[in-house]
Parts: sequence; C-alpha cells; structure tokens
Amino acid sequence: MSVKGILSWLGGIGLGVATIVGLILFTVRHYIKTLIDKNKDRLMQDYKYQLDKVMREAEHDFQRRIHDFGLYSTKRHESYREAFRLISVSYLAVTKANKIQDIDEYLEGKDDTALSLVTYLMKHDISDEDIKKFRDHHADIKDKRIIARSIVTTHFTDDAAKKLRSASNYIFQNELYFSSEVEFLLYECLKDISFLFKNTTDAPENFEIESKIDDLKRAMKGEMSVGYYEEEGPY
Repeated sequence: MSVKGILSWLGGIGLGVATIVGLILFTVRHYIKTLIDKNKDRLMQDYKYQLDKVMREAEHDFQRRIHDFGLYSTKRHESYREAFRLISVSYLAVTKANKIQDIDEYLEGKDDTALSLVTYLMKHDISDEDIKKFRDHHADIKDKRIIARSIVTTHFTDDAAKKLRSASNYIFQNELYFSSEVEFLLYECLKDISFLFKNTTDAPENFEIESKIDDLKRAMKGEMSVGYYEEEGPY
C-alpha cells in the first residue's frame, strides 16, 4: 500500500494528520528513550572507570612528587649546612696560617735552646711524632730554628690548603642544591679566602671576607626558614 493509501485509510478511521504526526513523534521518542536507557548504564560505568583511572594516576604522580620534593628539601638543607661549615673552617684555617707567631718573636727574651724550640712546636699543636723527629735531628741550634719554623709553617699551610680543597670540591659537587644567590656567595667566599691564603697583593681584608660570610649565612637561613625554591628547580 502506498503512503497516500495509508493516509487515506487512517483518515477513513477518523485519524487526522495532527494525530498521525503525534503518533510518529511518540514512536520516535519512545525508541530514542529505550536506546538511551539501554546504553546509559554502560556509558556511566565507562565514564566512572575512566574517571577513577585518571584520579589514581594523578594521586600516584602527586605522591611521587611529594616524596621527591621531601628528599630534595632534606638534601638541600644538608648541603647548605655542610657548605657553610666548610667555608667557615677553611677561613679559620687560612687565618691561622697567616698569623703564625714567628719563631724569632717567640724566642725573644727566652733561652735559645732545643727545649725552647720544642715548646714552640708544642704551642702550635705539632704532633708528638713530628716533635720526636725534630728532637732526633743532629743539627746546631741555628739550623734547628730553621727546621722548627719549617715544621710549623708546613703544618698550618697544609691544613689550610686541605680544608680549602674540601670546601671547593664539596661546593662543586653539590651545585644542584644551591640557589643562584647562595652559589654566587659561596664561590665569592672561596675566591677571597684563596687570595688571602696566597697572600696576593690584591687579597681582601679579613673584615671583607667576614662580611661576605655573614651575607652567605643570611641568604642560607632565609631560604631554609621559608622553604625557598627557585622556579627553575627540579619541579
């Protein structure tokens, strides 16, 4: 039967065009609703699964970042404390090396004897082993004065050089944990302490170095007290 025939038949049983359109719309709506109802549960389950997956991944990433950040923070604080300690220790060692009391000054007004020279060595914390070696030297008192001066000078200069190397190596190996300001101040302090150690003509005065060490301390304390981290850090 043609569409025209169907409409004529429906019209013959008393159904108008509006009623027919209404029936068609109702049928279509019912079909769509049925289709949605069938797929709604599946779609919601898929959505919930994807959402849970995203949330789990985000939580895992967040926990990892918090863990890594905690490790980095702890290491940075340790690095700051150790770097400052090494800078301070090397500065004190260099200051001591530059202020060794000369043996002639020490012996002024004293008897120029081997015992006086031994006392001079003991005053400067020379080891018992080195003092024994000094006693065993078969030399006149003049030569022994030269030997005693050399022992004390070598003791303090070697100690200062060793502490400077330790500070320099540690700072270089831990640059990752220093902010730009702290790193700059650390190397400035190292440079000035090295100049002071070498007694160069352009070596800074002690108060200038101490001022820079104070600046370093303030910068470190400021960063550690507020948990400071630069934007170009690891996160």
